[in-house]
Amino acid sequence: MRLFDQFSDKIIYSYSTRQGGVSDPPYDTLNLSFSMGDDPDKVRRNHEIWLGSLGVDPHQTVMLSQIHSNHVIAVGKEDCGHGLFRERIPDADGMITNEPGVALVTGHADCVPVYLYDPVREVIGMVHAGWRGTTAEIARVAVELMEDYYGCDPADLYAMIGPCISIKYFECDRDVIDEVEEMTCDTYLTYYYNEFTGKYHVSLAGLNRQVLKCAGVPAEHIDMEDKCTYGNPDLYFSHRRDGMARGGQQALLMLRETGPSDRAAADGQHAAPAHGATDHSAASAIGATATTSNASADSFPTLDEFKAIVAELLDELPRAFFKELSGGVIVSEAVNLSPQARANDLYTLGTYSVGPLGRQVTIFYGSCQRAFRHLGRAALKDRVRGIVRHEFRHHMEFLAGMHGADSLEAADKRAMREYLNNNK
Repeated sequence: MRLFDQFSDKIIYSYSTRQGGVSDPPYDTLNLSFSMGDDPDKVRRNHEIWLGSLGVDPHQTVMLSQIHSNHVIAVGKEDCGHGLFRERIPDADGMITNEPGVALVTGHADCVPVYLYDPVREVIGMVHAGWRGTTAEIARVAVELMEDYYGCDPADLYAMIGPCISIKYFECDRDVIDEVEEMTCDTYLTYYYNEFTGKYHVSLAGLNRQVLKCAGVPAEHIDMEDKCTYGNPDLYFSHRRDGMARGGQQALLMLRETGPSDRAAADGQHAAPAHGATDHSAASAIGATATTSNASADSFPTLDEFKAIVAELLDELPRAFFKELSGGVIVSEAVNLSPQARANDLYTLGTYSVGPLGRQVTIFYGSCQRAFRHLGRAALKDRVRGIVRHEFRHHMEFLAGMHGADSLEAADKRAMREYLNNNK
């Protein structure tokens, strides 16, 4: 029994195999990839078969144009249909949501599927982690986004690492190991060197487990499927084994729809900042307004009220932090349209930068209004607190480290290190 099975009344999860479909070799038979040269009509039929077996409507699915990054986005019902009925959402490898009936679907053919579920807040995440995404710690990014957007506590999260290529078959050169050794988590015993072949072997599943633990997910809440895609040719397609002459699997995670209930009412206070349904520019990267809100759009704070909220949150930070923040804290009325905003949803909401006025943190009122206008005041404050903590971490980590400013006393640096340790 898998850990997620205890939540079968709350979630639907799956990892497809290559069995039970209609595709011909080399895509036989349940190929779910449109990009390998298979007949598109057969791929659509395969989706109908697989999703039908799960009780999921194909129109509920959300799919990404995966790029082996650590970019994770929040999605909602406005995004359903991306992948099967309209273009995939571009440039991302992970998704989170708290909306029931939104099926998060990622594609795989050796890369690691990471499933995340918070049974307290009723939030899910689905991640595609190749070796690049793994070493860029995309699983940690997903956990942090669940914290920042929905107020999740990592200690409440459950995670499952699905079928992927095993350490036995994942061979690589030193360049991959260099990336592994730069990771922030403990990578001991996750790779070894084969002196006979001159190749390294890496456990991508093991690395993702370490990333999740470092992100605060309890070890006893992490399940590992331990099925190798390369070593089971009857069950799975494998890129390393078959090259381009193959099909592809998919992983799926969805919150079950419960209909009108007390839970739906509660979700109005934690509704998802949905990714834009058709426009994926930076201006809509956090996107459309949720419809389950208990608060009207008119209740969103004015610019001055928003500044007061930010000022109140600043009082939570160590005073030493502001000694070197010469550019101050700015609340901008604008929507952030910078190139970085297109690559990082949190950057859309707030940034830490060094400019003509010195080091400064900017919180974008316009971006926050787009993302959070459906939230009540208390929930909004939680989200802005997450932005403040996230953006200030970059500056604090610099100041509290060995390269910190000489003008800071040792006690100042200790205060900031203590804050960082207590607010991971």
